[in-house]
Amino acid sequence: MYRFATLALFAAFGFGPSAFGQSNPFELKPPAEADAALRARVKEFFDLQVKGTPRKAEVLVAEDSKDMYYSDPKPKFFNCELSRIDYTDQFTKAKVLMVCERNVMIPGAPTLTAKVPTPSNWRIEDGLWMYYLDPQTMYPSPFGGYMKPGPEAPAKAAPVAPPIPSIESLTKAVMEQVKVDKAVLTMKAGDKAEVNISNSAPGPMKVLLPGNLNGMEARLENPVIAAGGKTVLHLVCGKTAISHTFSLEVAETGQPLPIQILVQQEKPKEKDKK
Repeated sequence: MYRFATLALFAAFGFGPSAFGQSNPFELKPPAEADAALRARVKEFFDLQVKGTPRKAEVLVAEDSKDMYYSDPKPKFFNCELSRIDYTDQFTKAKVLMVCERNVMIPGAPTLTAKVPTPSNWRIEDGLWMYYLDPQTMYPSPFGGYMKPGPEAPAKAAPVAPPIPSIESLTKAVMEQVKVDKAVLTMKAGDKAEVNISNSAPGPMKVLLPGNLNGMEARLENPVIAAGGKTVLHLVCGKTAISHTFSLEVAETGQPLPIQILVQQEKPKEKDKK
């Protein structure tokens, strides 16, 4: 399985400080007791998800969100780390962003293990922090699903922010940022070929060559491709080359770039047949 660099997911789709609001040095700090209590409840909630016992977390779920919590799919988290907390409503509500490692399924691709942004909503009820789902704001659950919106807001109401992309769509987009213009090459001994590799990511990406090319010679003009740039892979078919598929790899994301080589055998000359 390929492992994503967490920063690639955050940087590529803006899940940095701006996703939960900019940090303000003059902003009031939350009461230490309330902050410590929230952190403890969040840790308990996500520890139960990691242990594979989400049912035990129902005591941390607000009553009006339990039905939605039960019906939400529960992927297996391998570990979770707290990234940030944004408080609202005089420190009685909070949006918590965790970074959780989990498997991500993409049609037509291998199962991937990725560290992904995992948001959740919390509010104080009867003196306790409770996890809740808010269908009115379409705020996503930690498990990748989205709640259906409620009645349409009045015309003068403030526009609702667009929902955060699902984990699957986010991961699929990351996996398509670096592309090759040729995925299959037919060659014979001595032939040369070029493959253009483009990078649509917002930052530079480094392409790695495989260790075994089965008789092929390969050279990258520049292994590091600038944002929006291209590089060229030069290939030479050696005398001992055989048909096979090899994969380049994008260092920052683990994205594979498979290239199939079909080696044609030269027909023996007439004098060699005698």
